[in-house]
Amino acid sequence: MTKALASVDRKILFQICDWGVDFPALWAPALGNTWRISNDIIPAWRTIFRILNQAVPQTSFAGPGHWPDLDMLEVGNDVFTTPEEQTHFSLWAILKSPLTIGAALNDTLTTISESSLRILKQKDVIGYNQDPLGVSASFKRRWTEEGFEVWSGPISGGKTVVALINWADESRSLSLDLPVVGLQHAQTLRNIWDESVALNVRTSYSANVAAHGTMLVELEGTTEAGRYPADIFATSDGSVFGHF
Repeated sequence: MTKALASVDRKILFQICDWGVDFPALWAPALGNTWRISNDIIPAWRTIFRILNQAVPQTSFAGPGHWPDLDMLEVGNDVFTTPEEQTHFSLWAILKSPLTIGAALNDTLTTISESSLRILKQKDVIGYNQDPLGVSASFKRRWTEEGFEVWSGPISGGKTVVALINWADESRSLSLDLPVVGLQHAQTLRNIWDESVALNVRTSYSANVAAHGTMLVELEGTTEAGRYPADIFATSDGSVFGHF
């Protein structure tokens, strides 16, 4: 099939699907553009956790021209809350999965809600998915008992995108420890779904995250973990010490 499509004088997106049965990440990138990593998505919240688990060992195989396919989006199908749809869309986007809309945008039976449509049209999140680097975000750490986890990856311009998922059934304040994603400081942090900006973020950043929601942030002007430049971290109480 690959050879036949290569002989056609037109651009073709070749999507391979064997539902992740024999770990296609090992061979599919050489043959096609995307590969399904798992069995089908279902209209239930538990499917998001399951598919992300299956994505963990496959993200390093992604790159320009070949990406893991986490299956279609359920955004707009009235099966998830708004925070759940934001989590779904965020993670599919930063893992570089094809963003295949699985909802009816407007037909004789259904018109998509405005909240779901805003999610599908969020330009920053789409931009992370279409970023020229083509590098998938990767799983960094899960706090099992505390019920949250962190994914992150590089994007163009020396920036980093990070997603902290709140798996708990309640809204709460959660902290992103920057060293978990290899950083110590960010000159600018953009909280995408909150539409807020924080400056000069040192070591950690906290925000309220809705039940099953995601803190999706873009970090710019970063310092790698373990480095503490004096112009950023040093403080003084004004004391003057003499020589003895």
